[in-house]
Amino acid sequence: MERQPLTGFDGVEGLDDEFSLVYPSAISLKERTQQQRYQKLFWGSVAGNVVALVLAVVALVFALMGSPIKQHIDLDTRDQPSSAREVSRVAFGSCSAYDVRPQPIWENAIIPSAPDAWVWLGDFAYLDDTAVRCSATPSAPECNCTATFMSYPPNQCLAGNLDIARVRMARQVNSPGYRAFLEYMCPGHGDKSQHPAPPQGSSPSVCPRPVLGVYDDHDWGWNNGNRRLPRKTEFKNLFLDALGEPASSPRRNANNGIQTSYSFNQSPKGTPTSESKQIDLFITDGRFYRDPLPCQMRRKSCEAKLAKHAEDLAKGVPPNNYDGKLAWCKDFLVADEQGVNPGGSCCFRDEQRAAWCEQDGSSSHPLFKAACDPTTPEFGTVPLVMSQKGKSGEEGWELRKARASDWDNPAGIWQWLEEDSPICEMLGSQQRVWLEKQLAASTAPLKLVASGSVVFGSVGFKRPDGSVCGGDDWLCYQPAQTSFMHSLGRSGPGCVIILTGDFHFGDIKQVLPGPGKPYSSLLASDKLTRPIYQVMASALTNSTAMGPSALCKGDFEEDLVGLRQPPGGDCTFFAGPNFGMVEVDWESRRAKLQVRDGATGDIAIANDGLRLQIEISLDTCQKI
Repeated sequence: MERQPLTGFDGVEGLDDEFSLVYPSAISLKERTQQQRYQKLFWGSVAGNVVALVLAVVALVFALMGSPIKQHIDLDTRDQPSSAREVSRVAFGSCSAYDVRPQPIWENAIIPSAPDAWVWLGDFAYLDDTAVRCSATPSAPECNCTATFMSYPPNQCLAGNLDIARVRMARQVNSPGYRAFLEYMCPGHGDKSQHPAPPQGSSPSVCPRPVLGVYDDHDWGWNNGNRRLPRKTEFKNLFLDALGEPASSPRRNANNGIQTSYSFNQSPKGTPTSESKQIDLFITDGRFYRDPLPCQMRRKSCEAKLAKHAEDLAKGVPPNNYDGKLAWCKDFLVADEQGVNPGGSCCFRDEQRAAWCEQDGSSSHPLFKAACDPTTPEFGTVPLVMSQKGKSGEEGWELRKARASDWDNPAGIWQWLEEDSPICEMLGSQQRVWLEKQLAASTAPLKLVASGSVVFGSVGFKRPDGSVCGGDDWLCYQPAQTSFMHSLGRSGPGCVIILTGDFHFGDIKQVLPGPGKPYSSLLASDKLTRPIYQVMASALTNSTAMGPSALCKGDFEEDLVGLRQPPGGDCTFFAGPNFGMVEVDWESRRAKLQVRDGATGDIAIANDGLRLQIEISLDTCQKI
């Protein structure tokens, strides 16, 4: 089916050859083995043999092509058009507005702050939210639907609705404040009557101040969504349309997410990091490959809902949706609606792997690092198969590398075979390997890593049901989180700053290496060799900002382990409309990490009166 253009937009063709984009693309073991699984389980032997031959040819072609595929569109200050700028002020933000309302932050705060580049960190537009308040108008059609694993009444009936999503995305792109911002970043392209399509944000000849970014969940079309989103390639392309991404961009490949990397102020090869002005931006895609939540994160709460439902049925009590999550819980724990996992859609691999890792003798096994130690580069890079020993599993677990011949008898192990990773994934194995290589090769003094989902969220906080995450951040996928953090720590010379959003407030956090910190054991940060910083900028309007009613003590906003900066309190965050800024002084080799007030553009003042800014040395990466 031909991709439908965004409402009111024209296609944007052509690539500019001055921006650096490096993109991985290759057929994965997961894709091959899923195809083989369906062949084995569902197709006849004759058809199976034909398809097996086709798959073998396809796999051979991709193997000969190599991986990853790289396309260079370098923003190199030596060869740029005269309008290109040296980048020293990178602004970023997330979470536009649930509804149709003015967005004064663009003209009152962001434009006056004179950013050299802008990075979207998700929720560019809320594609899945109702346009009415369902509590006030419960009979509205968009507040009523049959509950599924993805959509449920009253507020999530529009999840996955691509027609509504196109209208919502066009509305955000064409909002007057954002159009004024586009005119500032991309002169001559902000007038909708002259340029109905968004400008190509990655082209310095179109946008001397680049407009880049990644989606999160609401602009993915599904709150807290993952790789199971139907028509996900179309939703992905809808977001790329909003950034003006060319139709020929490799980011539009149907088999890959939108992860990519850019280089600003690119230095000649061999330039010492201490003399370089290069900024490398790594954009990660935490939706396209993301697994459903690990089973243990919602097992207790779902078991309680399912038990209450069974009890009500036995008593003849009318059906209850139990906060909209009954269908979700059935899919999660019992049998997924898409018919792939008869035991439920939740990701079981972290639990089963942990059981093997804790067995006597596992620590001396040659696959121990790949299966059990997320602080190592080997972790999660080997396709594994686990099975229970003994007739009923009383002898524990055994683990080995996956083999192609396993598909000759996949019973009992196909759920391991269908994945090319032994962990519950946020990024997917291909993206993790790509990111590790990109980071290791970077010699930029400043590395910015964009993540739509919060990496260091409510560390140390526990929900009433005992789970340790809010349902959508990296803490839900703790082995993947630890692996990601240590990949950042293993990067080439230079300082690493995570840019994120999503939580509807702004703050700054710092993870220091070494033992003895309240968070050391929770994050395995004792093995880090450098500090890692995170700046969270979330909520561009009063619609999405938490505002003065934001809680802190006893809730997920509270910092229980001393990550927040500047140090001083557990509630050092800003709950009004805000955006973030990384501002570099190349003469002094210092960078300021800031959360800025969306009303004025000034440094935001946190709940406890502290200014949300810290300064680090680009030579030592230490806070000054």
